[in-house]
Amino acid sequence: MVSGSNYRSSDIMDGFTVITFETGDLTLNTGDNVTILDERGRTSTVVVVGIQANNGVIHAINKVLLPAA
Repeated sequence: MVSGSNYRSSDIMDGFTVITFETGDLTLNTGDNVTILDERGRTSTVVVVGIQANNGVIHAINKVLLPAA
């Protein structure tokens, strides 16, 4: 969860870093697929983008992100 932000897929560029509520810094990488790298070196892939909700935008990923140590 990224507090106070409303990132759409068009806002994401290679190497984009976001600070989350619990998981620490996440680095987003673009290419054939958008991937998210967490502080522990785990990578997840964005599988659904741009679901607009009342309080933000939802992007679904294929793995659970865990808090940094």
